[in-house]
Amino acid sequence: MGEIIIFSVSALLLVGVIVVKYRKYNVQRALQMPKNPPHYPDSAIKSAREIGDFLFERAQFAGVHFIASRDKTGISVTNLRNLSDGKDYGVINLIRMAHYLGCEVVVRQIGTHDTEDPAMTPKIFAEYITDLEKEELKRHELL
Repeated sequence: MGEIIIFSVSALLLVGVIVVKYRKYNVQRALQMPKNPPHYPDSAIKSAREIGDFLFERAQFAGVHFIASRDKTGISVTNLRNLSDGKDYGVINLIRMAHYLGCEVVVRQIGTHDTEDPAMTPKIFAEYITDLEKEELKRHELL
């Protein structure tokens, strides 16, 4: 009797392992993800810094001064400094997630006109960013 129970439990565990492995294989195949995605330990931080440098270089060529135009951009000086130094955690996490999924993040000039939604005024954008910052503080129980 005890042998039958042990055999049944072993068979159920084996079936469970096979089902889990099969589902994992199907999900990876469906997403066409690599089985062992490459690891980018420091390249996300380097890429974030390069993005910040590129954006500030573009702003300099365009004659835009972000620091003096908070009311126009809706971005705080601290966030701008973090972005330019490559220390913006949102950008770093986006790059890391993209690398993990086998993608890359590219920032390049596409034209000389503004491509944002006309309804997204600087005031609405500033309110949106403020709401995100409040939500982040609530999440970390600082507010």
